[in-house]
Amino acid sequence: MEKKNCLYLAHSKIRTCSIGPELVLTDYFSNISGEVSIERNGKIIWKKDIKTGEENMAHSLENLEYHHFKHPNHRLPHDVHVHFFGTGAFSFGDGLRLQEGDIMSVFWEGMGRKLKNPLKIDQSSAQILEIKPL
Repeated sequence: MEKKNCLYLAHSKIRTCSIGPELVLTDYFSNISGEVSIERNGKIIWKKDIKTGEENMAHSLENLEYHHFKHPNHRLPHDVHVHFFGTGAFSFGDGLRLQEGDIMSVFWEGMGRKLKNPLKIDQSSAQILEIKPL
């Protein structure tokens, strides 16, 4: 989404999404390899090898944690913070147009089972929201 327009950066990060079919906790975050793919009608139509971890990032995890947790409202008791680290594989950039029923999959070595999400396209029309002052 961010590749379509850099102003979509926040939109690309704020999405309803799955953490995975299971959650694996580890202190290893140096260099993690994986694969992302799109399946259509039972056949893989696109896939890429992916990497994440500090060796593949512009910033250290320590630096990201510092800038996140320096804000008092990010240090509330009982809150859980989940950070999604991206990678450089984009089906959109390769010219693929997703369709209803496509299955998007991501797998990370050592991080449990593959996450598979079927695509459902929202066909409803956009509604203009009326904002009223309090």
